[in-house]
Amino acid sequence: MSSLVISGCSMVGSAPESTTPASDAAARTRVSGETGDLHDPRGTIGALTDFVCEPDENGTWAAEGDLSNATDGTLRYLVTVNLIESTSHRVLASADAAYELQPGAKEHVAFSDIAISAGAGEECVPRVVGGE
Repeated sequence: MSSLVISGCSMVGSAPESTTPASDAAARTRVSGETGDLHDPRGTIGALTDFVCEPDENGTWAAEGDLSNATDGTLRYLVTVNLIESTSHRVLASADAAYELQPGAKEHVAFSDIAISAGAGEECVPRVVGGE
């Protein structure tokens, strides 16, 4: 099993664009935002399990979980973890990494040093996009 890791953190100064709920099943599988160079990208949040994200005693946020490929083919995934304000949903920091998993494969993913924050009312939100 090989993985390509592209990791980074960034601070985002503006609120994310608003979204409109999809009206049909096909629309719900389309994704918006950064998808890297994935061909036919689709939302695959179900591939990420046992996700945990929390700050340590110094306020440094870290996240981890297990990424699985339950399909019959090799898939590439872009996993993004956003630290957001819980009430406004404003993105405070973000980290991402790309992975390639063979059929049936499972890989532990981890993000350290997403952000340092002493503020209350923040949470991590994962996003997983898969494609070929």
